[in-house]
Amino acid sequence: MEKVTLSNYGFQCPQIEINSNCNMACSFCPYPIKEDKTSKLPMQDIKNTLDQIDANDEKLQYITFHQTNEPLLDNRFFEVAEYAKKSGLKIRLVTNGILLNKEKNVEGIFKLKPDLRISLQVLDANSHKTARGLNLDLDKYVKTVIDFCKKARNHDFDVQVT
Repeated sequence: MEKVTLSNYGFQCPQIEINSNCNMACSFCPYPIKEDKTSKLPMQDIKNTLDQIDANDEKLQYITFHQTNEPLLDNRFFEVAEYAKKSGLKIRLVTNGILLNKEKNVEGIFKLKPDLRISLQVLDANSHKTARGLNLDLDKYVKTVIDFCKKARNHDFDVQVT
């Protein structure tokens, strides 16, 4: 199979949305108005797509598995990410952080060592629930992220919270 040099087409960080569901409904995201909120891209389609990407493309920074979804809601995420990593691709995981209190996700991230971005977005307690479309107190949400970051401190990968 011929490999595609994605940077020739302007892509430096391509995104493959492996699932279409999210555990938030943020006011700044198109997810709440999406019609399809339950589909999953078939595993063979994901692998076929990854197999076509030229991992030696020097301008290709990362492959991600999000767009308007939460990748950690898909129980296949770590299998997909490991497949991509074994193909020579660097992985970036962007998550809203809610599921970073699940041991399988914590251990999976520590094993994968992705470039990790935790998207907090709204740190105002008065607007948090409305902005994120979630009935979860800001303090509880932030505690989950902080607890994860404390655990991740001694692991060898980049974590950024925005």
